[in-house]
Amino acid sequence: MGIGHGNITAVLAKAIQELYGQLKAVVSRVIGLEGKDIEKDRAIASVKAENVQLKARVDKAEKENASTKIRLEKIEKALNLEK
Repeated sequence: MGIGHGNITAVLAKAIQELYGQLKAVVSRVIGLEGKDIEKDRAIASVKAENVQLKARVDKAEKENASTKIRLEKIEKALNLEK
């Protein structure tokens, strides 16, 4: 029992077609994953930018709080309400 020369060509052609189909599926999946990476990179960049803005707001609020504390202490001292 063997495969004749004419039949081996058909078997090899079929195998190549199957492998090519699998390769196309893998390439398609890789391209899809790369697209997801780009979306995630954009989302991360957006969160980082928002984080920078929020840190700036916190820093400003902390400075205003410190300034307000100093003013309050001066007022309390002037009114002899020191703790």
